[in-house]
Amino acid sequence: MKLRAGSGPELDEPHDDIENTNLLRRLELNRWITFQLLYPRDEHQQTLDPQTRFHPEKVP
Repeated sequence: MKLRAGSGPELDEPHDDIENTNLLRRLELNRWITFQLLYPRDEHQQTLDPQTRFHPEKVP
């Protein structure tokens, strides 16, 4: 499977498999980073309450 336009026969299948694996790893890493940014964990209380997420001193 060719991923780039204009790629010739010098790109064989094993090279494409490695490239696809690298793309999947980057996608998985981006997904993990996005999740960490969207749902930060409070160090004091493991809460996802938006009122207290960024202000741990307000946790009752």
